[in-house]
Amino acid sequence: MSEISVPKIKAFISMALNRTAKVRDTIYLDTNAWSMLAKGLRPIVPLAKWVAERGYFVWMARMQLAEISARRDILVGLADVLEHLPVVFLDHDQSEYDGGYWWDVGISNFEYLNLTTPDLKSVFVSEMWDQLASVREQLKSDGVNFWSWLKLGIAAIPPEGPQGWARFTKSVESRIRFLAGSRLSDEEWLKDPDRFIGIRLAHSVLFARYVVTNSKWQGTNDYLDYLHASDMAYAKVVLTERNLANCLRQARSRLKLIAPDLIVETNWLVNPVDYEL
Repeated sequence: MSEISVPKIKAFISMALNRTAKVRDTIYLDTNAWSMLAKGLRPIVPLAKWVAERGYFVWMARMQLAEISARRDILVGLADVLEHLPVVFLDHDQSEYDGGYWWDVGISNFEYLNLTTPDLKSVFVSEMWDQLASVREQLKSDGVNFWSWLKLGIAAIPPEGPQGWARFTKSVESRIRFLAGSRLSDEEWLKDPDRFIGIRLAHSVLFARYVVTNSKWQGTNDYLDYLHASDMAYAKVVLTERNLANCLRQARSRLKLIAPDLIVETNWLVNPVDYEL
């Protein structure tokens, strides 16, 4: 058994046990936070120490790798970060649409990233640069299509009846029905806050921006925020930019959705503490 596979198995077992106990144990950094670490604009050591002391795992999702690999220089910097900060690459794909409780949602891909040699770093950079090019282009295309869907959805909201957040429950249930399709075998799942937690949190971000505050669409970045939020629901701690952080806090307080316990911005990396900024 290789030196790399041992910590991978240990991490997988530890995370599986935590999920069985309904414990979230990951810290999710958005792409901007990863970029700052890769550029050396934020220190690595405080985060590594904070995570190790609590037995957490730093989580990188598929979409984040696709985003950050758009620039080879940042990808090279990320490889250096992964020498000092062991990370789990974890992807749920569309497993959530099966309607299971959040702690039972399937994991389609799991890797332990700790690049301890120049060769590992070189292979990582080459593979991410080449293999994720098509994913980056697909994200742009999907973002355009997503905005077309979102405009139609907003335009279809009737002017009469409940306003603002009072509309959320009906709206998110409709979204779950659409995404889950035939996998929604029990209508009662729609009312269970422990199911479809990624869909619920991501939809709340859309709702906060485009229904409650009537914000303008910012292009692909807004679509990426939506995708980030769907993963963030499964994290214990999230680092993200201010607007998205505020949307997540609203979802947690106003809607009582499952959201990260700690939602902070990138300056937190300088001195990680257990309270929100």
